[in-house]
Amino acid sequence: MIVICAELRKIIAQFVHNTIPFVASLQKKRNWITDCFFLFITLVAGTGIYAAVLPTIILFYPHPDYVMTVIAITFTCCFNILVGNFIKNLFGLPRPYGEGLWAPVPEKDFGFPSTHTINAIANTGFVVFALTDSIQYRIIFIIYVVCVSFSRMYMGVHSPADVCCGMLFGFIHLIFMVNFYQTVMYIHSLPLMLPIFFMIHVVILILMPRCKEYNPTPRRTAMICGCVFAASVVMSFDMQTLTTHILPMKEYIIYQIHRLPKFIFEYIVAISICLSLFGTIGFILPNIIMKSVEKSAKINNLLRRIEQFCCKYRIHCLKDNINEYECDKTMLKYTAEIPLAYFSGFVGGFCVVYVAPKVILAMNPEMILPN
Repeated sequence: MIVICAELRKIIAQFVHNTIPFVASLQKKRNWITDCFFLFITLVAGTGIYAAVLPTIILFYPHPDYVMTVIAITFTCCFNILVGNFIKNLFGLPRPYGEGLWAPVPEKDFGFPSTHTINAIANTGFVVFALTDSIQYRIIFIIYVVCVSFSRMYMGVHSPADVCCGMLFGFIHLIFMVNFYQTVMYIHSLPLMLPIFFMIHVVILILMPRCKEYNPTPRRTAMICGCVFAASVVMSFDMQTLTTHILPMKEYIIYQIHRLPKFIFEYIVAISICLSLFGTIGFILPNIIMKSVEKSAKINNLLRRIEQFCCKYRIHCLKDNINEYECDKTMLKYTAEIPLAYFSGFVGGFCVVYVAPKVILAMNPEMILPN
């Protein structure tokens, strides 16, 4: 492994540990009203909500303009999670701890920085500042960011240091995307850039720090990279332009209200196709491979050689992890699941942006206007 930022980690670790007691003091003022409110806020701000809302927008109104807007938001969300997850495993800093700590939504990965805070600022801010000019929305955005940031400390999963650094990363990314998102979209729409993006993703996944105690962060990172690559493929070949001859939005909403049960059925069918492919490739196949590893010496040796090669270039802050490194079952599990996680992210992203809208259009031809 390659050790970087070891001294910086010591400084940040001290900052994190110094701010953890604030969480315990904050929770002394809990009551059932604030418990329910901040639990709701932290669930709404989760990555799963973005993963559910963005496909829903496309499936509800699969117009190319809406598809491109969702892809832009998806890029913002994916880059947030990618950077946040990489830093989490790089520094490997703990979440708040202590006797009596209330954490109703336990997290399995590291704490620093708060990706909920990064997403709240960058994703919501991108919609508010890049896609609208509404002052009211911007006021709501500020209130939302404050509530999400505070909720992560109140829920006992982040220290003030995690949240502050999450805010810093979030605002940096927000400023970048608001000013350069069109350039980012253009670069990702160039077919010649696809091999370069794929190689960048491979390098990121090789460098991605891994922990001796298994956590899902590397798998999530691989899925995010695959999803970004799928969006790049769709834009490179202009596949998002399914048809521009769709009912205007107001007429379309009235039309779908009159046939709401059928629309719900179509939505469930389209989402089921995405989830079945995504789940099979991303979760079921890795478990099958790991069982094969235990039975097959050839597969075991292959994964071991790949893992030992990647280990030479992997970066980390902790020297102790290098001295105690072993190519054990946990490391082989990472090696087995990351390629499949990348492919599942690609399939999931491709299905949401291209396949599922085609299913909606095929099942609902009345929404297409004559040329």
